[in-house]
Amino acid sequence: MNTIWLVLALPLLGSLLCATHYRALGKVATGMVASLAILGAFAAAVDTWFRVQAEGEYTAHLATWLQIPGVAGVDVAALADPLSATMLCTVTGVAFLIHCFSMGYMSDEEDYGRFFASLNLFVATMVLLVMANNLALLLVGWGGVGYASYSLIGFYRQKPSAVSAARKAFLINVVGDVALMFAIFLIGSRVGTLEFSEFLSASNLDRMSGETVLAAGVCLMIAAYAKSAQLPLHTWLPDAMEGPTPVSALIHAATMVTAGVYLMVRCAPLFGHGPEGADLMVIMARLGAITALVAALCAVAQNDLKRILAYSTMSQLGYMFMAAGVGAYGAAIFHLVSHAFFKALLFLTAGVVIHALHGEQDIRKMGGLGKKMPGVQLAFLVGALALAGIPPLVGFWSKEAILLGTFQAGNTERQLLWAVGVFTALLTAYYTGRAYVLTFWAPSHHDGKLHLPGSSMTWPLAVLSMATVVAGLAGHELVSEVQSLATQLPAPETHETFGPLQITAILAGLAGLGVAYSYHKGGRPSLVPDSAVPVLLGCESIDSLSKGAAASFRSFADMVAVKVDPIISQQAPSLIQRSMHSTSVLLCQLQGGSLRLYAVAVLASSTLLALFVYGLFSLSIGAGQ
Repeated sequence: MNTIWLVLALPLLGSLLCATHYRALGKVATGMVASLAILGAFAAAVDTWFRVQAEGEYTAHLATWLQIPGVAGVDVAALADPLSATMLCTVTGVAFLIHCFSMGYMSDEEDYGRFFASLNLFVATMVLLVMANNLALLLVGWGGVGYASYSLIGFYRQKPSAVSAARKAFLINVVGDVALMFAIFLIGSRVGTLEFSEFLSASNLDRMSGETVLAAGVCLMIAAYAKSAQLPLHTWLPDAMEGPTPVSALIHAATMVTAGVYLMVRCAPLFGHGPEGADLMVIMARLGAITALVAALCAVAQNDLKRILAYSTMSQLGYMFMAAGVGAYGAAIFHLVSHAFFKALLFLTAGVVIHALHGEQDIRKMGGLGKKMPGVQLAFLVGALALAGIPPLVGFWSKEAILLGTFQAGNTERQLLWAVGVFTALLTAYYTGRAYVLTFWAPSHHDGKLHLPGSSMTWPLAVLSMATVVAGLAGHELVSEVQSLATQLPAPETHETFGPLQITAILAGLAGLGVAYSYHKGGRPSLVPDSAVPVLLGCESIDSLSKGAAASFRSFADMVAVKVDPIISQQAPSLIQRSMHSTSVLLCQLQGGSLRLYAVAVLASSTLLALFVYGLFSLSIGAGQ
């Protein structure tokens, strides 16, 4: 078996063992099985990556899946190329650290086996999504990721809010699933293949009409926006914080939300084909910039530590879509990879803080934790500086790659996109600095009784911190290396390192951190006036509108159930019963055995037949004259 299949098989096997043998294994062994399965998958992914670098891309065919007349390439086959290999290493590497962290974080939970079975399944479905060589197989992983997230977000089944959040995430993602299905139908019916290497070729794209390219592109974008929580299909992401913190880290760092960006980069030739594709890319860049800015504004007004990080993820994904919209695909993937490391670091350190404070998530009720947990404080600081785009950490290099790819001299729209990106960077630095200062430096607002973490929860933080720092020290080389490895598509023209554009972005990040420190070090909870909070939370008003629409539909459904359904379900059957009874009575009269009745019937029918013939004969004579 090709090693790329081990990347999928090991998490599936781990999920099966955790689901069926967790009582026999016990908590420690269950966690070890799940973690080792992901470690083995990471080793196989690294082997695949080296093989791709040595031999080039290849396809590993396992079996024939579907045979659809007129459509080729619907097989169980894996595509190993620089993009998929990079994604596989990122997904499995970060997921392994999150699994190890979960062993300590979830140690007090009773439903240990179900958690790790779902966590392994989550990774397996994401791996399937990434390695699929055709859209049909990708759809299986796409839907699987949605189901696994539903299971994990609603892990605390006794909490109505968690169940509601899981249901919302699942339903919104189904919107994306349906859109992806329509894209598959359009592409398969027009070009007769679903393999990426085939339908994305120039010859097959030329066979598509402009309307088909536009329709398929819109469907793919809807699917990506639902999965990656972009406006207006974003409302599930903040509520997904109802799940355990390791789940939030996995969703926001390595799986689920990154799938939409991956799909856009994978299908980039379609979006770059013809004027219709160019129009779609313009829309993608604009919506990405708007999402990045609106999510950052919403994060400024948040007080829940996990929701701040959730809106931060939404904002950073907006950066990635903006990069893809201007053709900077390599920069988008580079930021995806770097974001996976420092966002996992931030979520896991947030988990340690919440664990230490016995479930408290409001940053206004924290403070003073830096002295009691200096290692955790340092880890959060590294992640916060990387998110704020402060050099030399890796977040600076990946975000700058996007901003440089966005800017284009003489192009007013591209310059406006860059300006939005820089202003968003300032907001990002501010709300990240605010969360850090109120959590670790500000005066304490809790009782001081902490549940300090064990080693199983701290060493993954150290590894992620080192990865963020080391990758940042080699950032200048990584910019060109990752962009060339992750995608072979041409990148837009960039500028020299540390020119005026980069200095402006750095100063914006430092200004945001400076404001956060100077204003919140004394413990003041918010810079935003209460009257401005509803404006900044405009991103959440879409959720209120959807709830109002849902309430209207529910009222309509109740009315139908009370007034219309009884007519259909009760009176209609009674009417049918009476009509059938009357008909049967009439028919019984015709078969009563009475010779007199039969004679009358024969005479009547003969008379009618004679009159009918006479009428036809008269009409024919009149027509002849």
